[in-house]
Amino acid sequence: MRETDGIDERRADLASKAKGGDKFGEELIRRSIVGIDGKAADSGSAPMVSYSTRTRKVLNNYFDRINVVTQSDVQDFIDDAVVDSKGATFKLPEGFSIQSVKIRETSGVDEMSAARLADKNRSEIGLELVASSILEVDGIPVSSAPSMESWSTRTRTAIQIYWAEINVVTEDELGPFIAQAMSGDPPESAPRLEAVGTETH
Repeated sequence: MRETDGIDERRADLASKAKGGDKFGEELIRRSIVGIDGKAADSGSAPMVSYSTRTRKVLNNYFDRINVVTQSDVQDFIDDAVVDSKGATFKLPEGFSIQSVKIRETSGVDEMSAARLADKNRSEIGLELVASSILEVDGIPVSSAPSMESWSTRTRTAIQIYWAEINVVTEDELGPFIAQAMSGDPPESAPRLEAVGTETH
């Protein structure tokens, strides 16, 4: 098995839709398989449907080992993010497609633009929105949203996690504000939400 990338994801998505739309994960695993029983195999040719359930589960576990990134895998890099007035710079683990990325907060304008691009490119709105938030790659400024298609699946996933760190507000973070509003106390006494890596001043 090999690492997959954005091209594999796009092809897996098309193949999944052609088969009913619920086989993306399986199609992506098929594209990661480049050898079967010691013999080379073309990407996407593995006859997964004929494999036993436990064989498919084993392959799924192997795929996850080399392609899946979780929040805990990159938490140290999130904690070490460098934040300035323009955005947050995150490093990526060794062996990923890029070494670092600087991401900014997105807005409603970015969301509308991402929706148009997703429709035009037949891609995911979420990925287009994440790409639009990227300011620098490996310390080099980018003038427009970079193509993430050639980056590995785990690189793309890590960047989506980083994007969420500065763009997504969780219910837990809103809890103090909701409690303050319900108590009737002045809103200025509610705790502040902070960006990744910043300190309260």
